[in-house]
Amino acid sequence: MNRFIYSVNRKFTASALALIMAAFFLVAPASAQNYYQNYYIEFWADQTQIYRGECINIYWDTNNVQTVHYNNRPVSGINQTRVECPTTSTVYNLLVTLRDGRQVHRQIYVEVLDPPPGWSNWYDNMIIDFWADRTQIRAGECVNIYWNTNNVQTVHYNGQGVNGIHQTRVECPDESTTYDLLVRTRNNQQILRQIHVEVVGSSFDQGELVMHTEEMVDLDDDGNVSRNEDDFRWIWAGGERGVIVKADDDRDLELTVAEEEGSSGEFDRLSRNDCEDELDDDDSPEVGVKEGTILCFRSDDGNYGKARVEDIRSTNGRLVVDWYIWR
Repeated sequence: MNRFIYSVNRKFTASALALIMAAFFLVAPASAQNYYQNYYIEFWADQTQIYRGECINIYWDTNNVQTVHYNNRPVSGINQTRVECPTTSTVYNLLVTLRDGRQVHRQIYVEVLDPPPGWSNWYDNMIIDFWADRTQIRAGECVNIYWNTNNVQTVHYNGQGVNGIHQTRVECPDESTTYDLLVRTRNNQQILRQIHVEVVGSSFDQGELVMHTEEMVDLDDDGNVSRNEDDFRWIWAGGERGVIVKADDDRDLELTVAEEEGSSGEFDRLSRNDCEDELDDDDSPEVGVKEGTILCFRSDDGNYGKARVEDIRSTNGRLVVDWYIWR
């Protein structure tokens, strides 16, 4: 070290000093270059030796890197977990590209052993089934999502704790959506299953409108209400009842009652196909309504829609309606 200090303090020509400075920065990068060295990569497993039929959790976490690939697939690098159930001894790979272009390769070797005679594991008789009747729908339609589990600790559907045995949910997404089932096994491992539902033709309008007796609505024009519209007219019959009437005899207009008194959940689940079927079965020039009545309709512009009566004020017939129209 003393020889180095001495050599630096000697007088050098400009060219010799430039060579020393260049060598110094190659050995000790500037602070801007240090930015690329402050990366963080962790890659580990909770077990590296298991019996055939068991599973492991593999974890990784990175920071200040460019890309991360797990077993040759691009993945997020931040606080990730994968459940792996290898049937033979397997190597799991994490390839990280740093911000300066260098690559770091980490590996985990998991040895899979034949179980001893009479051995049984937590996964015997474990069932995790998660499926949907459709994975592509049109806007306004609904899907049925099912799951069934056995010999597990807990089940969460979209973040909420649920019963794991023979369950069904009706989902009516307005846009493409992924649904999650997270299962905790009896040995505290987590298994995530997912269903992606694609919504096509997702053009729709919806809202809430207010009408007074003899007013009309144009549902093709954002539910605009006046005394001169072209879809449907509201006629108050006194109390909490009234009649919805077609604005004219236009053959494009169709109207029917889907539910005499339905909940908001039933209204949400009512699909375009349901309304088309209802209108094929019955199309009326006018329908009587009360609070909770759910209607299906076809507008003057030929768009199918649905509506639910939220409130009828008994003192003046003020009508409040939730409506939804498919384009």
